[in-house]
Amino acid sequence: MVWMNDGKGGWMTNGKPPPCPTIDWRLPIDDLGLVTAVMDPGQVRGGNYKGHGGFHMTTSDVVVRSPLDGYIVGAAAYLERQMNNPNSPAEIQYIMDIQHPCGFMVRFDHLKELSPEIAKALASLKVREDTQGAMLNPPVPVTRGQVIATKIGHLEYSINRSFDFGAYDVRAVQPNRRTRDQLLAFGPDGQLGMYAICWFDLFGSANASVLRNLPRPSTEAAQGSDICR
Repeated sequence: MVWMNDGKGGWMTNGKPPPCPTIDWRLPIDDLGLVTAVMDPGQVRGGNYKGHGGFHMTTSDVVVRSPLDGYIVGAAAYLERQMNNPNSPAEIQYIMDIQHPCGFMVRFDHLKELSPEIAKALASLKVREDTQGAMLNPPVPVTRGQVIATKIGHLEYSINRSFDFGAYDVRAVQPNRRTRDQLLAFGPDGQLGMYAICWFDLFGSANASVLRNLPRPSTEAAQGSDICR
């Protein structure tokens, strides 16, 4: 069963979703000691609202794992170039959506190299010049802790050792401070931003404390979060 964007700011399913169990979430990386900064979920960055956060790392060689059991329901492979420099080298990046059938979802972006198993499963993806993704039919099953990528960020036109990570509960709009006009307030991230949850708290109190106390990458990121208190 898959949750799908309804094009109106909501989500719908192609069947009856099961009740959400107590999910044993795990961090998408093995070692928080490799994190140099954390991007908060639920804030304005680059002039747009971002429901997702992310990790800045000491290296691009990072093992990225699925934080829960579920299915890869959508993915994109796209070429990214240096901003305002169309002649810069094009670098392939991957977006991946993993859903639990009950309505939880995580999204990764700026994955650089996929694990061999996941690369084989997504081999039919067409590399695009934009980030438009494709729904996978059938979805690709993954297990908690399964390696999905082994490299992140950009290596060719810049050294950017970071990747995006967002967690969502698409069953209902989530509490935040941008609720008066949801689609307007959330802008381009409207379909997901309204459903973003604070993933710091998913991984246990000790990890949550570390994540909250790690540096933020810029003064813009230091504004705080709409959804993490």
